Amino acid sequence: MIKINYRKILRYLNFFLFSKKIWHYPRKSKILIFDAESKEFLLEYTKSWNPEILEVRGKILNIPVFFSSLLINGNKINAYLDTYISKVSPKLIITFIDNNQKFYQLKNRHKNITTLLLQNGWRSYYRDIFELLDKKKILALNKPEYKIDYMMLFGKIVSFEYKKHIDSSFLSIGSLKNNHVPITAKSYLDTIVFISQWEEGIIEVNGKYLSQNEYGKPIDKPIHNFLSEYSKKNNKRILILPRKNKNDPTRKNEEKYYEELYKSFNDKTPQFINKTSFHSSYQAIDSAGVVVGIDSTLLYESLSRGNRTSIFSARGNLLGVHGFSYGWPGKFSPKGLFWSDHINKEYFYKIFNYLFSVSDNQWKIDLNIHFPKELMFYDPGNKILKNFIKSTLN
Repeated sequence: MIKINYRKILRYLNFFLFSKKIWHYPRKSKILIFDAESKEFLLEYTKSWNPEILEVRGKILNIPVFFSSLLINGNKINAYLDTYISKVSPKLIITFIDNNQKFYQLKNRHKNITTLLLQNGWRSYYRDIFELLDKKKILALNKPEYKIDYMMLFGKIVSFEYKKHIDSSFLSIGSLKNNHVPITAKSYLDTIVFISQWEEGIIEVNGKYLSQNEYGKPIDKPIHNFLSEYSKKNNKRILILPRKNKNDPTRKNEEKYYEELYKSFNDKTPQFINKTSFHSSYQAIDSAGVVVGIDSTLLYESLSRGNRTSIFSARGNLLGVHGFSYGWPGKFSPKGLFWSDHINKEYFYKIFNYLFSVSDNQWKIDLNIHFPKELMFYDPGNKILKNFIKSTLN
């Protein structure tokens, strides 16, 4: 008896009915951008070749490609991707979305096309690609099935984790966005900028489903309690760099979360930075006296830019899971000059007193020792990527 997967049929039907329709085949191009999400960053470095873009999130459906793919046996999503690729006939397929496992499988089916992946964000273990890859590896009985020609990563350390799952050549280039935005001069030396990681809804960690009050508040509350106390004693101003842009419909909920947090220890709500684009985030951290946060990508980018930055990476210890500590998957001490993997107010004071008092020259020396390039490389203007694309296509 044939089993019918009604859920899959409904998903395909929704995709067909509600996506934007394109009624002509994609044009030929030497470069194909896989996944339209964050395409603007890749277009900045590939526009000379007028790249074609493959939308993979169900928002756009190419009708001629769709009907051609129906004639191919096997997985229909792969058939659609392969048909699209064959029509574009690229020399290079590039993606800035580094956790799409469909991209990891392309090389095995398109051996004459160069594939390039750029790391998009800082990677922890749980709620991230490495947990998914470990599960996939177990299901596949440890048989390697993923291959990418080149992976351009934040640094050498994270490549050791990827090597367990993906056959590739690894290059360290740092963060594409971070490299793209020039460093601006300091302007608010008595300001503390906190990088928010607030999330809407339920969060799944290691099989547990947690609300923001269970996932975020246990670490946010003691950190902001410290920041409130420190700022009053030392005449500093706190600014929160929100995760959501000003026009995001959930931004008000994010602000309300911090307003209630500060109200719980009888303090006025700090100001929120008017974040309008990704440039706003880099301008905010460059201008701050000290940047602080938990495990955001922007914290490591801030350090690579030479900013005085503190990382209170205690989330893993509070939740009882690994993969959230400072510098993971690297092996670092649980506390250092500017980081702590545990909630400890006295040690937080020690870190902030150091960051606000250390000379510029000594900070550069200390940063080079405790924040190696193997963690986060810095390539202003993305020269490595530019040269790679030119050499590959020429």
